[in-house]
Amino acid sequence: MGHRLGLAISFCMQHSVPVPCENGSLISVWHMTTNEFISFYVIIYLQAVQNLAARVVTAGTRKFDHITPVLRDLHWLPIRQ
Repeated sequence: MGHRLGLAISFCMQHSVPVPCENGSLISVWHMTTNEFISFYVIIYLQAVQNLAARVVTAGTRKFDHITPVLRDLHWLPIRQ
């Protein structure tokens, strides 16, 4: 993370972007952004796992059938809700 943080600071200095000067504020912004990306991809992954499980449980569902009606029939909520 140190190398990327240095790159972010040098980018801000080259493009006249104000760099937060409080203790750790730039690092906390970095962590917040990184955590949002990680949680987004975890949600996408969990949704894919749930879709696969729904296809396995319902034997008649093919690979390219819409999964939303199957999830409704099983009374499973999508991961994002």
